[in-house]
Amino acid sequence: MMGFLFSDDGIRIAKADVILSGIALTSGPHGYQPSFAEIIEGTLLFTFADLKAAFARPEFAKHVLSGVSGVVRPDFSFSDGGDNRLRVTGSIDFLGRRFQLSASSRVRIEGRRLVVSAAQVEGLPMLGAIPVQVMDFSLPLSMPEGTALTGVTVVPDGLLVKFEGKDKKLG
Repeated sequence: MMGFLFSDDGIRIAKADVILSGIALTSGPHGYQPSFAEIIEGTLLFTFADLKAAFARPEFAKHVLSGVSGVVRPDFSFSDGGDNRLRVTGSIDFLGRRFQLSASSRVRIEGRRLVVSAAQVEGLPMLGAIPVQVMDFSLPLSMPEGTALTGVTVVPDGLLVKFEGKDKKLG
């Protein structure tokens, strides 16, 4: 898809919708082909199932939980929490015991990262013993030069990430 590499962690994107405006066509061996767009904008859909699959990968869980000792085997599911919030439910092993967790989380874009921050957490009796960074995680998203992430919305089946760019060479 025109050189887009969306996630450094290899996370699947269920759907990408792209709109190109002000397209320049260049003659090629098989006819005219798009070579430049004045404006590019679109959305990427990360389904809740794909986010769960990402969390199941050891390298992703290690990235999210880096620097936190005693927490192992995270198992989380995601759903629409209403009011543009992400609902996170699941469990972790902490110091040899399994705990069920539930969190209402906010999602936002910071530069080239999708950031999830827990606003309310339930189920972990010794919450004060775990650093706050456990409850925040970010997903690095690579975009072509000149293309920026502009927002994220929680939708019934996942996270819809918006992007746009100007004066973009295609190909």
